[in-house]
Amino acid sequence: MSSTYGGNPVGSAAVAAVLEIMEREKLSENARKMGAVIVDRLKQTQEKSKHLGDVRGRGLVMGLELVKDKKTKEPAPELIRPIIDRCAENGLLVGSVGIFGNVIRVAPPLVITESEAHESCDIMEKVLLSL
Repeated sequence: MSSTYGGNPVGSAAVAAVLEIMEREKLSENARKMGAVIVDRLKQTQEKSKHLGDVRGRGLVMGLELVKDKKTKEPAPELIRPIIDRCAENGLLVGSVGIFGNVIRVAPPLVITESEAHESCDIMEKVLLSL
């Protein structure tokens, strides 16, 4: 079993270039630092929000679990589309995942800056607290 483009010299050169850039720009370190900033901000929002039941993730890949009630943790998939739409209206693009369809996926670019992280969290907080 193989693939049509497996081992293609151009594809291999592109991968090598990307890995060099990631190392030179310390993108994994940035992912760790900015991920910690974002998780901290989202956990603060979780304390204020009646529907943000859990914030989880690693690095710059996170999930925000939306629930009807924080005590029962009953999934609230009906909140996802309005959150995605309101975030987009405010300049923040997010998606959804999860078996119950009640998790907002947060996955910013590896090059996100601290000011961009805070701006994104400001938008998410505004949207979540408006529910």
